[in-house]
Amino acid sequence: SRDNSGSTAEDNFYFDEVYLQLGGFKAGTYLSWWDNDLPGELDFLSNQTRFTSIAYIYSGDAFTAGLQVDELSDDFESSNFIYGRDGNDVGLEGVIQATLGPATLEVLGSYDFGAEDGAVRVWGSVEVGPGTLHVAGIYASGANAYYTAAEATVSVAYSFKATDKLEIIPEFQYFWDTETDADGDFGGENDWAAGATVNYQITEGLTSKVSVGYHDLADTWSGIVRLQRDF
Repeated sequence: SRDNSGSTAEDNFYFDEVYLQLGGFKAGTYLSWWDNDLPGELDFLSNQTRFTSIAYIYSGDAFTAGLQVDELSDDFESSNFIYGRDGNDVGLEGVIQATLGPATLEVLGSYDFGAEDGAVRVWGSVEVGPGTLHVAGIYASGANAYYTAAEATVSVAYSFKATDKLEIIPEFQYFWDTETDADGDFGGENDWAAGATVNYQITEGLTSKVSVGYHDLADTWSGIVRLQRDF
């Protein structure tokens, strides 16, 4: 398989982002706004996030807006639906981001012209008590390059700083209509997932992450243990 960065499954090497930015214009291969997600590890709020694209981004004091055209070359699948692209297609993304005191809001919409379906995601966060509450919701008209997991989903996470070094993030996500038919239309069963992520700073530049989650429909547990060194 090959992603938009030019990596193959055989070489296992790719550049995460390669782009040129001049003022508000940006062009290259890079992570799109769909790569923004909640602070934990459980949520599923995107499908493909790295594209070869060209964008224009306007940034103000508390307001950012952007429009981006993506090259869509990868096939994708969802449940009973496999979408094989006949050559390259085009996708369009538009985003609005705002900061209002202790709260932030992001509205992202995308359309896959090849699949003739799109998705809209709304994500907000606000400081509540000793931490930050994050809420995100997605609606997809059908399976597309940007979202394939369900017709609609809502995810909630609370990032709690227990100490200067310890962060605890409980998280919950609910999915409506998680299956697709041969035409890419959603239906079928609902699903939910719940879990928690714990981040701990061991020393300066060295952090650990432990995450565990449960997925109801598959009746499975998953988790990760990670050490990360920053230089």
